Amino acid sequence: MQKNNFKVLAKNWFEQAHNDYKSAKVVLVEGGYYGTTCFLAQQITEKYLKGYLISQGQVFDKVHDLVKLLNDCKKINQDFSVLEEECVLLNDYYIESRYPQDAPIDYSKKEARIALSCAERIMHFVTEEIEKL
Repeated sequence: MQKNNFKVLAKNWFEQAHNDYKSAKVVLVEGGYYGTTCFLAQQITEKYLKGYLISQGQVFDKVHDLVKLLNDCKKINQDFSVLEEECVLLNDYYIESRYPQDAPIDYSKKEARIALSCAERIMHFVTEEIEKL
């Protein structure tokens, strides 16, 4: 695949992540189930990390594990190590916010705000790294 095609495909991932971001903000501002914002924060991060890998011509496993994806990014650019705390925090939201647990989880607006803030940091970081290319 040509380098231009990688850029187009990566851009598609970033656009989808941005759509998730807009939806996450609506729930945060308008109210609703804050677990949705937490889940979408995980999804935003996943799509940005995968988009970065694609932009670098890398193939990734079909995983949702943000720490694994981050480690793949760090193999290309060690600067990604600054995102480890955010990825660890957001990683749990893939499953626990979507499926019933033994005890229901009541996500707070504060928790949702923190999750979205982590995703925003990752979005900005990846965007800056892409712009350097």
